[in-house]
Amino acid sequence: MSKDKFYRFGSWQFASDFSRANPLDEADVVAFTRAERAILNALSNKPGLVVSRDQLLDRISGEGSDIGQRSVDFLINRLRRKLGDPARNPNFIATQYGEGYVWIARKPEPVAPFEDAHVIVGPVQGLAPSGEGAKRGWDFVLRLADELRNTLHEDRKVRVVASRDKMGEFDLSKPRIGIGVKFLFSAPGKADVVLSVSRLDKQALLLTRRLALTGNELCPKSGGAFMADLAAALVDQVWRVQSHPAQSGSPDEDAPLAVRMHEAEIMLAEAEGGMLETEKRLRAAIAANPKDCSNYVLLATAIHSNMVVGGFAGMRSPSDFVRGANEIEDQLLKAIEHLDGNDILSLAAAKLLWFTDPKWRQLAMDMAEDVFSRTTNFITAFSTVGQLRMWDGRGEEALALFERAQEFVPVKTSQIGLYLTVQKAMAHMSMGDQAAAGVEIGRVLAHDMRGLARYALMFDLGDEFDREAVLKAACAKMSTADARAFLYYMHFMFARHFVDPLARRNFIHEPVSVVRRFFGEVAVPFEARADLGED
Repeated sequence: MSKDKFYRFGSWQFASDFSRANPLDEADVVAFTRAERAILNALSNKPGLVVSRDQLLDRISGEGSDIGQRSVDFLINRLRRKLGDPARNPNFIATQYGEGYVWIARKPEPVAPFEDAHVIVGPVQGLAPSGEGAKRGWDFVLRLADELRNTLHEDRKVRVVASRDKMGEFDLSKPRIGIGVKFLFSAPGKADVVLSVSRLDKQALLLTRRLALTGNELCPKSGGAFMADLAAALVDQVWRVQSHPAQSGSPDEDAPLAVRMHEAEIMLAEAEGGMLETEKRLRAAIAANPKDCSNYVLLATAIHSNMVVGGFAGMRSPSDFVRGANEIEDQLLKAIEHLDGNDILSLAAAKLLWFTDPKWRQLAMDMAEDVFSRTTNFITAFSTVGQLRMWDGRGEEALALFERAQEFVPVKTSQIGLYLTVQKAMAHMSMGDQAAAGVEIGRVLAHDMRGLARYALMFDLGDEFDREAVLKAACAKMSTADARAFLYYMHFMFARHFVDPLARRNFIHEPVSVVRRFFGEVAVPFEARADLGED
């Protein structure tokens, strides 16, 4: 059944042609006759509206038999038996006495394929096959899924999976959040629910919550605000666990702070632009609890990430970059004396201090090297110290550290694996080896081609990609002002960090050459010419 298209009504899934259906928590399939399918189609196509017996009779009269309105009633009763849908308390078909029947089930939702799911609600345990507890429990699950959809970015898909067997329909190697649901009905009108939130691709439990629910919270009408608050709280807690390094380090993987936050946003928001929501979340968290110094470092990281994404698109002026760097500095200075013992936050702060102003470079290097000498967070330490040594003119040492970090990455095409590959490309570029840099970027593009236009402006991609065609297409979409903004971005976000003038020149040379060829000298800002040693 899983390869076909199904629609979900309530706690059942129906084939799109209504030929069969099954409860979400059961594998047994119910088949429908042609007349039953005709009635299901007629009713479900007019949800909430009365369909008369005569109208239903018209839909099935083509069956070739001499039937009357009583036959419609007979078919309705048979459908109710198959669906376990009592006439006095229906979930699907309600009787409008003297008029006809009304389809009252929830609006259909496609439930297969499941490949696009980002958040999976399930498996669901502790519900009896039938009865009041099962009905109210399933309503809780479905309303929780609905509120998660409302809370998450619109491109994040939420799916309900009833049993563990159904989990086999998902590719669990991708970053996904699973929310297991266990019910214990302790008394009439009361239920305890345990929500177990996991990172499915890593088989890592992120958090658990046990809720003692009352009748009002289980009620669809009165429990709306409660469900909305619960969904928002779960999303916020998942984000914090994924992006907040605990005192002992990362809960599931040793990775730099920016990568951790990016992975959290990939699961919970749109990949690009998700950090804008993160900024809002962190500013609210700081306003609520200004003593939590970790949020200052997280906010500084989010601001920097937004500069990386927004700046490349040419959407920021030089004053925006300076303003962003100044705010990053302000946030870090509020937190820096309180970071002892948290290696991931200390390394993130060191990298961003180097970014903000040359006066902090020695402090940044001292902080990073101190953590490097004692930490167990090898990937974060190697990658961060590698970047600082690269900027300090020690390219070969940086490459060695990036390669050592890659030894500890279990999946080379994970976010941290690709991040390290890009850093290696930048190190090669700073040493003037464009060919080696292009090879590294080729490895990234082999996994994800979405960055092709961006990397073509920065690197010589070799013969594997038609770089010239990519450049023509990319530059055709840019104005001279866009090209000038791009080079300022390359200067401010990268080239100016290099202490060695030769490394700075090597790094900026290729982007300036591309811009000069397509837009002329007028598109090269003073800062880029200074990086090249021309002014």
